[in-house]
Amino acid sequence: MEIRPTPGIPAEDTPREVRKRRSRRWATLEQATADALHGERVTTPWFLFEERPDFVVKDFSMVGDSKAYARFAHHRLLEAVQSKYCQPGDTPVLVTAEPHKPPLATLPLDALAGLLDRIRASTSIG
Repeated sequence: MEIRPTPGIPAEDTPREVRKRRSRRWATLEQATADALHGERVTTPWFLFEERPDFVVKDFSMVGDSKAYARFAHHRLLEAVQSKYCQPGDTPVLVTAEPHKPPLATLPLDALAGLLDRIRASTSIG
């Protein structure tokens, strides 16, 4: 079946092309995360019901998962921290906690990558 472009819609914005871009977003995010943290993207074959992480940063024993969804609540909360409290050059950090669980910190990926690079530069790690 031939898919013809819709008049007035660029070919790269057809539903098929949009789906193709979305289907690669997760892989692009996994690779970008691994690159930023000087880690490795895990690309072993995936089989049904087999779990594997998306990336590892061996020198810090970090194992992670990447989610490329449009919006998360913590993204909006972190944006609120940025707009309310941060000056240019500041790094927003959001700390959240559920009852009876340890708090979690959320910060931009480039800030985490910078922290790891500073630790690597000042220690024998890496």
